[in-house]
Amino acid sequence: MKTLALRLRWITLLACVAAPAAFGAAVRSDLLPKEKRETAIATGTRLARPGELPAVAADLVSPFSPPNFNQPDPESTTPKAGAAAATTSAAAVSTGPRMSSARDILETMAARITAKGTIEFRGESLLTIEGAKDPFKVGDILNVGLPGEGPMYPLEITRITKTDFTLRYQGEVKTRAILIKSSSK
Repeated sequence: MKTLALRLRWITLLACVAAPAAFGAAVRSDLLPKEKRETAIATGTRLARPGELPAVAADLVSPFSPPNFNQPDPESTTPKAGAAAATTSAAAVSTGPRMSSARDILETMAARITAKGTIEFRGESLLTIEGAKDPFKVGDILNVGLPGEGPMYPLEITRITKTDFTLRYQGEVKTRAILIKSSSK
């Protein structure tokens, strides 16, 4: 019995000593040799550089932004959305600024919206706007235009908080503060 226990101890000791040497020889490094790493880096750098784009004719119409694309559809305009737009007679002469980009349009039209405040209704924030009969929620479209000019610009409400609201027009975003005027009698 002592002999068997002694043999087991010797076998365990030899296994513990020999195991690291046997398994250590089989471990290989995960790193590639320096030459292969340099080749991979050079290939990655070459692929990451953008190529030269060919020149496009100036009169070519873009399929992603055709003329009059930003005009609202007649079916999508509703009385609720049109209520927030400040308009005058069509015969009036335009004295407003000329807008050349979506950002300019958004800046100009957002300045025309006067928010009166917010209402919390069933866990949803609603925005009250001066001149509008009903409050607006996130996702509603405000059709806003300059007095005397025909085009109406659809501004989408994307966020409403207690202190500000965010509008989007053709990928451009503008956040406006809600300024509540105190009523003193």
